[in-house]
Amino acid sequence: MAKKEKSEYGIGQHPNSQANLKKFEPGHIVPPEVRKKAAAARGAQLHKRRLLKDAMRDILSAGVAELPDDQQIPILKEVLKVAGIENPTNADAIAMAVGVKALRGDVEAARFVRDTSGEKPVQGVEVGNLDDKPFEHIDLSTLTDDELFRMAAEAEENGE
Repeated sequence: MAKKEKSEYGIGQHPNSQANLKKFEPGHIVPPEVRKKAAAARGAQLHKRRLLKDAMRDILSAGVAELPDDQQIPILKEVLKVAGIENPTNADAIAMAVGVKALRGDVEAARFVRDTSGEKPVQGVEVGNLDDKPFEHIDLSTLTDDELFRMAAEAEENGE
């Protein structure tokens, strides 16, 4: 494949590209056939974008394929069968491989296993009153910008 020559013009700066740009007059109506073409092109673009996700799902749900010169995959398939998974998928193999890494002490793998299995800890935030003064209920939506800025400046001065 031949190497593409670099243009002397910047992106969108070629005289021909500028000539192709047309400003529509106010009230201009795009013809229905142009709208249909644009919608079809957008649909095709969205379909292509979905294909990668679908391909990844297909790969994950496919049976584990043995790669040439790879000794780990047959061992992994055997481990999965011992674990009770008769026809392991690529998703099973990936999960088992990450699980083995976690068992060997890989902290990131252990976090991945924990988070993916739905046991991610929830970080709680406790709101309290540190200076033992009662909370005042203020509806901030009724304040002007100047009042809000003044309150923020006062809080900053007081170290709050």
